[in-house]
Amino acid sequence: MPTTTWKNLERRIARGLNTRRTPLSGSASTLTHSDTLSTHFYVECKWRRRLALDRLFAKIKALARKEKKTPILVQHQANSPLTLVTLEWGTFLGLARDAQEWRNHHHDPNSQHQGTTPL
Repeated sequence: MPTTTWKNLERRIARGLNTRRTPLSGSASTLTHSDTLSTHFYVECKWRRRLALDRLFAKIKALARKEKKTPILVQHQANSPLTLVTLEWGTFLGLARDAQEWRNHHHDPNSQHQGTTPL
């Protein structure tokens, strides 16, 4: 695989987050080990010929389309606080932009988001 392929992915993702790709991204970087210079997200980009969740997400996407809904795959690891959310990049960007707009209009310097409890 040409190195430009994964670098282009990192650049595209960084642009979507209004930042830049980390030069010498990964463990070689002295700035951050994240693949982008985002101040809000630690991003790890992986380029694969086939995604591990491809078939499962395709099924969920088809079912969601029939109901005119946004597909979101939630996975929870048994006996663990780990719960992961999988959604398409465009959906994530829309949510991130909406959250940023909300923060810009409703910023309270005295409040802190406490997160959610594990399932």
